[in-house]
Amino acid sequence: VLKKILILAETEEKRIKKVSFELLEWAASIADRESLEIYAILPGEADNPEDLCNYGVDKVLHIDNPLLNNFLPEPWYQAISILIEREDPDVFLAAATTTGRTIMPYIAGRLKTGLTADCTHLKLDLEDGILYQTRPAAGGNIMATIKTVKGRPQMATVRPNSKKINLPNMVENPVIEKIEVEPDKLK
Repeated sequence: VLKKILILAETEEKRIKKVSFELLEWAASIADRESLEIYAILPGEADNPEDLCNYGVDKVLHIDNPLLNNFLPEPWYQAISILIEREDPDVFLAAATTTGRTIMPYIAGRLKTGLTADCTHLKLDLEDGILYQTRPAAGGNIMATIKTVKGRPQMATVRPNSKKINLPNMVENPVIEKIEVEPDKLK
């Protein structure tokens, strides 16, 4: 039974980046909103975590720690991995930005699961729980559809600007949970 899609939100100067809202659109487009929850991990200080709630997220996991304000792979990897292991999502999505392209392989390796990079299309089979991840291959001349049959969560990065952001879609009773991570765990 599918239960949760998790996205990695990014900030710049403590403001949530546009690509984070694109990820929420991707999550909403593949989710059965009756049974699947959408969570967002938000590393670092942010002025506007509630903005994520306006675009379909059920819960923001805000790691409000200044050590995560600037992207450094090791502390981000540690903090995000702790939350993924705690939340046990079916799918974990990030943007194919410098941050996403750097951090996602670290996390996939730790969790012993697959990762498909630079996806341009996603489809989640709600019957068997398989995420079909489509990306350009062979120099962009063909499209390859990939699925992760072993290992969870199913992980993908999606290209920025590959999904239109729709009007705000507030869910009922969204939650912003402040996550405390001990500084020695961010090394």
